[in-house]
Amino acid sequence: MRERPILLNAEMVRAVLNGSKTQTRRIMSPQPADDIRPHVFPNKEIQGWLSSLKHEHGPTTAHSCPFGQPGDRLWVREKTLCLSTNNGKAHIRYLADNAPRTVDIPSRLKPVTPGKCLSNGCYREASRITLEITGVRVERLQAISEADAAAEGVPPAPEFTDTFLTPEGDYATAKVAFQRLWESIYKPASWQANPWCWVIEFKRVEGS
Repeated sequence: MRERPILLNAEMVRAVLNGSKTQTRRIMSPQPADDIRPHVFPNKEIQGWLSSLKHEHGPTTAHSCPFGQPGDRLWVREKTLCLSTNNGKAHIRYLADNAPRTVDIPSRLKPVTPGKCLSNGCYREASRITLEITGVRVERLQAISEADAAAEGVPPAPEFTDTFLTPEGDYATAKVAFQRLWESIYKPASWQANPWCWVIEFKRVEGS
């Protein structure tokens, strides 16, 4: 089992905390050719097999998910404000929901500055959310289903109460709401480009 960081914005952190977000999509880089299909490749450096992709034509090329495979874990980076420091500890507040916490400051870090957010969201010891990957696959962005859009933590309009989308009366489905969210993060052209994405399914590890 390996652990890697993953960055989530405040709205998605709240969706993870309330249990509505169990998937995330990340654009593949570099983008594969259009003739890819699911495949498995033996990997001598890792016990077992590594789920990946290969091309139907030309040389075989593996595309391995940089976020890991089922069984691996992700620790969430989120915006975290340092309130004060004392005796090697930082008193912090998570901006997604203003929850307070006191954490140790690792010796490897540069001085943590009160009144400023921790760099890169937060460091591992300050992360309060750990996710276990339960599934990894690849699909085109626009292929997302209504159920998967809801699993991204974006409900359709009747239930939508958050503020990171501008209400325009066209969020009748979770898929349309997810499109609006995606465009607000990556710009409208990215939805129209319909890139290949890693679809990472996860569950929250309790007690993290």
